[in-house]
Amino acid sequence: MMENRETLEELAKKGGIILLDTCAFSIPSSNRKYTKPGGTESYPHPDNSLLDRLGTASDFSEVSIPLINREIAHLTYLSDLITKYRGITTTKGVLAENLLSEHLESQISYFRSKSRIKKPKKVEQSMTRLRDLNSNLKKALKKRTVPTTDCSELREFILKYDLHISNDGKYKKADFSNQELSETDANLVSVALLTSSLKPIPTSIVTTDQDLANIIRNFWLLKKGHILPWERDEKLPEVLKNPQAETSVRFIDFDKSEKMNEYILLRVGSYH
Repeated sequence: MMENRETLEELAKKGGIILLDTCAFSIPSSNRKYTKPGGTESYPHPDNSLLDRLGTASDFSEVSIPLINREIAHLTYLSDLITKYRGITTTKGVLAENLLSEHLESQISYFRSKSRIKKPKKVEQSMTRLRDLNSNLKKALKKRTVPTTDCSELREFILKYDLHISNDGKYKKADFSNQELSETDANLVSVALLTSSLKPIPTSIVTTDQDLANIIRNFWLLKKGHILPWERDEKLPEVLKNPQAETSVRFIDFDKSEKMNEYILLRVGSYH
């Protein structure tokens, strides 16, 4: 069914820049649905995520330790890769959107006041460990974030023409098709496009967000002249004219231990 996809580490070994979207910091939720050819289906993980469970739990007894441990393993692996490969980075906007530690701290305090268990130490300790892992990971990435100061022209172009909306339904969100694109997402894609257009540097975005997949795919269509959502006298960003800014939408396994841990890999620039 699936092609032999590379892992995040295999991609990192090739060098270049790998930009992490906010959703890369946790295992994907099964509750986000998208329209794909043949109908609507859950994407991409079949199990409930920890954040789904925390949203409905009333105390520690309703939180699954295996789910927490899975998230801990995910962030531990990601932290190790960030230490090993300096090409893995992100933007300040993405780090600001990563509120996992704050959410966990809030839930821990709430559960302490509501828990029916006198000593729910194992769950609380696991949640605290996950909170600290995420905080430390953000501190490490903060030292190497990529600037977005030169992205204003391209960001405004993306936002003006709603390039996060699917032109043909291929990556259309079933539940949020009319949702506005965030400035953080527009900046993230702009950084990738500008980086690869200025230098022949392999650049990728790791995400689960179909909005970003649509932007990358729409830029590919724009470059091919398939869609023109602007007036003919509109000044186009230089990145559209630069042949180095090739784009593609693929998939990636975060690691080999959990084959369903699937993310979208947005490639911008040349990979060999």
